[in-house]
Amino acid sequence: MSANPKLKEGIAAAKRAVAADNEGDLPMALACYKEAAQALIDGIGNDSTSKYTNYINQYVVRAEAIEVELAKRDSSATAAASAYSHNSRAEAEAAAAAAAMPTMAGANEQDVQMIVAFGFTPAAAREALAMFDNDVERASSYLFDAQTQPQPPAQPQPPLQPRPPSHPPPPAAAASGDSPFRINMGEAATSTGGGGGGGGGSG
Repeated sequence: MSANPKLKEGIAAAKRAVAADNEGDLPMALACYKEAAQALIDGIGNDSTSKYTNYINQYVVRAEAIEVELAKRDSSATAAASAYSHNSRAEAEAAAAAAAMPTMAGANEQDVQMIVAFGFTPAAAREALAMFDNDVERASSYLFDAQTQPQPPAQPQPPLQPRPPSHPPPPAAAASGDSPFRINMGEAATSTGGGGGGGGGSG
């Protein structure tokens, strides 16, 4: 049976399949495993007890596993290509939108300096130019109009209320007629006279 050309062909294909599999060349390994299995099947014919039957089963199982792995790779590659295409399209659209937007570089810097010469800040000049598509005349008019608009009158501040004293005020002084220190002149004279009479009697 060793002289069977199909068996020799199958063995040679199996060697190529194993070598390609070890090198990571799965497409080549898949083709060689299939070739080896088919050649060995043709070589043994109806001899189900042949020692090559086990090899045939191994080659078939490995070929099926490689097919699954390659299918996963194809799916991942397709998803990556789709994502790359989507990103490229989005980047192209963003670049086109950026190109369509007016820029403030180059000659427009001269426009900024022209407005600055009128007494406005560079930031205000750039903002006004952006609002009016780099039209210096309209931008300048806008800034002058904004500068000459009357300011709203300031709101009057409410009058300050006096703060209450921290201590209660002292009581008001009593009127002169109610002073507790007022001396009744009549009573004083009576008291004085009585004292003198007593002195005369004793004399």
